[in-house]
Amino acid sequence: MEIGRQRYRGFRRGAGRHDRRRFGYGSREVIQRIREARPSMGILVVDEQETTLQARERYWEHHKRRGWRRFVPATMFLPPEPFDDFVALILAERVLLV
Repeated sequence: MEIGRQRYRGFRRGAGRHDRRRFGYGSREVIQRIREARPSMGILVVDEQETTLQARERYWEHHKRRGWRRFVPATMFLPPEPFDDFVALILAERVLLV
């Protein structure tokens, strides 16, 4: 597999920020190139839609709110610490269809 600056020039950091017609928001072109280069390698694509909101809710389920915050919906608060581990858990559940 030949991954070099020449072949993947359009995928370096910051490329395509202003030209969304060519690059889009998804990874369709990158996945296609990987499949062409390594047809025997399996690629698992997981839908990440709304995982941030679900992770916030999950965070507040595991870290109980106190005082007046109990009466406000959990999605209105940002957790005081990173909650990436909850996003990873939600994505793993989607993969395993839990």
